[in-house]
Amino acid sequence: MIIESIKEGFSLANRNAQLVFLRLAVTFINLFSLIVFLGVPLLAAIAFLGFDLAYAREIFPALAKDPLQFISRYLGLVALMALSLLLYLTFTSVLYLYTLSGTLGIIKKAAVNLQFTFRMSYFFKEANSNFSRLFWLLALLSLIFGSFIAIVSLFGGVLSLSLRTFAGAGSFVEVFFGSFVMMSVVVIGVVVILTGMLLGVFSMLASVIEGSGPLDSVKKAFQFMKKKPESLLLFITLFAAVAVLNLGLIFIRIPVTVIPFAGPFLHILISIIGAVVQSYMAVVLWSSLMTYYIKGVEYPVYRAGYEI
Repeated sequence: MIIESIKEGFSLANRNAQLVFLRLAVTFINLFSLIVFLGVPLLAAIAFLGFDLAYAREIFPALAKDPLQFISRYLGLVALMALSLLLYLTFTSVLYLYTLSGTLGIIKKAAVNLQFTFRMSYFFKEANSNFSRLFWLLALLSLIFGSFIAIVSLFGGVLSLSLRTFAGAGSFVEVFFGSFVMMSVVVIGVVVILTGMLLGVFSMLASVIEGSGPLDSVKKAFQFMKKKPESLLLFITLFAAVAVLNLGLIFIRIPVTVIPFAGPFLHILISIIGAVVQSYMAVVLWSSLMTYYIKGVEYPVYRAGYEI
C-alpha cells in the first residue's frame, strides 16, 4: 500500500502540475515581501546609523556620558526592525497556509474524482474553505506540542541534574546507567517528535478530506495512526527522500559557484530548477499522504475512484 500510494502520489502531482508553479509563485512572492518588509527598514536603519557614524565624534561622547540616551536614540530603530520582522513572518505564514489549504483541497478533489480538471477558481474556493479549519487546527497542535516540549524539557533538566549528582560518585555502573538513560531519552524524544509530526500531518488531511473540526481531526488522525502504524514508515520514507534531494541540490550548487564567469548564472539557473523540483516533490509528498489516508479510511469507492 505504501508503494502504491507513492506511485499514485506522483500521478496526482503530474495531473495537477499547476500546483507546482503556484508554489513557485508563492516562493517568489515571499522573496519580494522579504525585500519590502525587511529591506526597506534595513536601508533606513543603515542610513540612520551612517549619519551617526559621520558625526560620531560629536554624538558618541554624549551617549557615553548618558547611556539612557543611547537606548532612547536606537530603541525606535530596534522596534521598527522587530515590527518589520513580525509583519514579514505573519505575512509569509498566512500566505503559506492559504496556499497549502488550496493545494490540499485540490489534491483531495483530484484523488476522489479521476475526471477532475484543475482550475484557479477551484483552488481559491478550496483555500477559502479549508483555511480557517487548518488555522485553528495548527493553533491547537501548537498548544499541545508546545506544552509537551515544555514538560519534556523540564523533565530532561531534572533528569540531567540527577544524573550528574549520581555521576559524581565515580562508579562505572552509575556512569554507564546514566549514559544509557540519557540515550534512551534522546531516542524516545526523536520517536515522539516524528510521531507528533505525523499526527499533525494526518490531522490536516482529516480536516481537509472529512471537513472535521480541530479536535475531531486530531482524534481521527490518532485513530488512523493506531489502525495504520506503518504510516510512520511512509512518512519517514517521503521526508528522507525530500531531504536527500535537497542535499543533492546543495552539492550540485557548490562546485558551480567556482566556475569563472558562467558560475553565477549557472548558480541562478540551478537554483530556479531546484525550486521547481522542490515544489514538485512537496506536491508529490502531500499527494502520497493524501492517497494513503483515503485508502486507509476506506473512503467510498464511488467518490474516491479507487478499488479499495
